[in-house]
Amino acid sequence: MGIALLKKMNNFLPDPVKAAAAPLIRSRLVKNVIFIEQYRELDDAALLNESELEDLQLKKLKSVLIHAYEHTVYYRNLFNQTNFDPYRFESFEELSSIPLLTKELIESNFEDIQADDVLDSYVGETGGSTGKPLRVLLERASIYKEKAFIYHFWAKYGYDYKKSRVATFRGVDFNGKITKINPLYSEIILNPFILAEKNVDIYVSKINRFGAEFVHGYPSAISNFCRLLNKNNIKLKKPVKAVFLISESCSADQKRIIENTFSCPAVAFYGHTERAVFAEQCGTDLLYKFNSLYGYTEFVEREEGNIVCTGFLNTKFPLIRYALDDQAIETGNHIYQIEGHHTGAYLYGSGGEQITQTAINFHDDTFLQVEGYQFYQDKKGYAECRVISNTALPDSDLEKIRHKLEEKTGSGLVWNVTQVQKLELTGRGKLKMIIQKLDIWGGGGYRRLIAAPVTFLNCITGDFSLLQSSRRWQHECY
Repeated sequence: MGIALLKKMNNFLPDPVKAAAAPLIRSRLVKNVIFIEQYRELDDAALLNESELEDLQLKKLKSVLIHAYEHTVYYRNLFNQTNFDPYRFESFEELSSIPLLTKELIESNFEDIQADDVLDSYVGETGGSTGKPLRVLLERASIYKEKAFIYHFWAKYGYDYKKSRVATFRGVDFNGKITKINPLYSEIILNPFILAEKNVDIYVSKINRFGAEFVHGYPSAISNFCRLLNKNNIKLKKPVKAVFLISESCSADQKRIIENTFSCPAVAFYGHTERAVFAEQCGTDLLYKFNSLYGYTEFVEREEGNIVCTGFLNTKFPLIRYALDDQAIETGNHIYQIEGHHTGAYLYGSGGEQITQTAINFHDDTFLQVEGYQFYQDKKGYAECRVISNTALPDSDLEKIRHKLEEKTGSGLVWNVTQVQKLELTGRGKLKMIIQKLDIWGGGGYRRLIAAPVTFLNCITGDFSLLQSSRRWQHECY
């Protein structure tokens, strides 16, 4: 029984059944040969010196290039056109002769990028940082490899993949519930959309009963949970050993309140749905080091960003010199500050719930016919999803999107979905995913600062040192 089937079963089984079956279900991951081999390789790599690690990375990169040439139409044609011979590849510098792979090229060459020798795969979609989700194919084996990288990073903070339990604040389909049990990953998943003072006791009770030792999820949701704990003088029964942040920006203030509340480190990793790059936080600051066994990362200056990556995990849909929208700034000794494309804006539910762009990203075919989308809000508890398409979308498609949005955000937000001719851009021509018009503080004077409340507070308190750190970002790895 594979992970995909277990995930489907998990959606239908009641929580008591999941809890009873948890050890058996968990074993499907932790005893998987692919997972174990990848984890052991990471253990072994930790003993290598820098030169040995580079040799291993070069060997993996060459293997990816040869496989792509032999099994995909796109790379075979591209390499022949550019006179690139993967069999004679001997140095990282030679990779620069291959043209960059953009999201537009992926869309227009989707069929030809697929490898003909890997059959077990599934469709994955990015959150759509430019307002349009990107569709890729993911090898199922990469699920196990991905988890090995994540758990190996977590292990540095005391996580034991065989028995540790996690409380996760992430956006999934809750069907109106506050929590879901996921025995495969030994986690209780908590609804970030309806977290408010009126029900914080329920969240605490669920976490205590589950016995979570670690917290995982969106910085916005976790920091909000911490504020509610502090305001109501509530402590979790079991001490939290570490907090793992994902998917969105984390300001210095958010990190501080999380660490102070739980008296433990709050750390992050950087990655993407496409599984081509993975970076781990180094030290106490939000700075990162790219993992050389996950892929090869270059830094090529472009208008949209400079991170260019070649992934090692997903042979079904090889991404070679894939250009990301994110910016990496080296701070010394191969350590980087990463600035991403996500904004810090929120949508606000009827009870004041903060809902981030990340939480309502789509990773399925809901937006299959949509060329781009954007969220707009000018009234608490109500939001509009504006979509563009090359064709007129029938009411049934718009209703499907509305229904999916309501599934994700629960009763806190009433949605309206409209098709428009164009989406609103910033003064620099960039797409802003959330257009927030709420006058949160009253008076109308601070309306334009809502997208960055932490930065605003830093300014009025005179703490300008935090402005830079508020632009550091983390992303969903899976």
